[in-house]
Amino acid sequence: MAEAALRWIKPELPPDRVHLGPFPRCIPAGRRFDLIYLSAVDYCLDTPDFIGLLSGVASCLTPGGKCLLLSASFDQPLPPWQRTVRAAKQVAAVLLGAVKLYDRGQFWGWLRTREDYRQAFSQAGYVGIKDGLTGGERGPETYWIEGRVARGGRA
Repeated sequence: MAEAALRWIKPELPPDRVHLGPFPRCIPAGRRFDLIYLSAVDYCLDTPDFIGLLSGVASCLTPGGKCLLLSASFDQPLPPWQRTVRAAKQVAAVLLGAVKLYDRGQFWGWLRTREDYRQAFSQAGYVGIKDGLTGGERGPETYWIEGRVARGGRA
């Protein structure tokens, strides 16, 4: 969608492999890929739109092709006491916001759990779904998930 997002990878790719614009309209007609990589695009999509994006990706993959997503909005599992504290804070924020005693600020996007991601990939028709965490030694862990289009070519 934005030229700036390609700054680090564009010099490594042939120009005919770089497609800018709304997906999947930016993909040339009939073009299919073995892998489509998505990085931190899911936070701004509600669940139906996220599943729609994943379905659109599937339509641009070859049979057996993969979609790999890195998420910056993974909702890490929390111990029960931390979940309770977070839920209480959220309820308090909603109630105080309703009576204009608290400004919740700008909505920055959706957090999703591992199960949320796996369900979205499954609902978009992907098979062979794998996921995990990467990094952590030099920074925060990053959640990744990949799904494969069935060999028959349908996701």
